[in-house]
Amino acid sequence: MGAQPMAPVFAADAGVQQLIDTYRAAAEPLAQRPVGQLTAAVLRQPGPSLETPLGNLTADAQLAATRGSEQGGRRFPS
Repeated sequence: MGAQPMAPVFAADAGVQQLIDTYRAAAEPLAQRPVGQLTAAVLRQPGPSLETPLGNLTADAQLAATRGSEQGGRRFPS
């Protein structure tokens, strides 16, 4: 017999759900937008350094997305 899922501690809040729905709708087009293209498979198998190509790709993508605009990173409207 498995563990029973815990019931939510708080009742659903329509105002909070509205905020979630609003931001989810705004984020969806950005989340679905291609930001690059691979020309070969990227594997999870570690090399001699114990780093993986997939891990390096993920880290490089996060770094590029969070750099300051003076370093070629994302510019956010003020």
